[in-house]
Amino acid sequence: MSRGRAVVVGAGIVGTSTAFFLQDDGWEVTLVDPLPPGGGTSSGNAGIISLGSVLPLSSPKLLAELPAVLLDPTGYVAIRWAHLPSLLPF
Repeated sequence: MSRGRAVVVGAGIVGTSTAFFLQDDGWEVTLVDPLPPGGGTSSGNAGIISLGSVLPLSSPKLLAELPAVLLDPTGYVAIRWAHLPSLLPF
């Protein structure tokens, strides 16, 4: 017996996972997305779900902002410049 019906809007990784867990919990689930599989936001995030990320990893905007971000010691990408010589071979 079904616990009820649910509609999940968005068939990216989060929507699909939500639909799966609802279905596993006994719900009848309809998953709705106007785009084909992999055509939405999940196509640009390299399969990563990160609560701390603000920009997708593949964002062109990130490249333009990278110099300022690297110079900000409290930014989301920080380099300890004293460690730079040991990082160069990498």
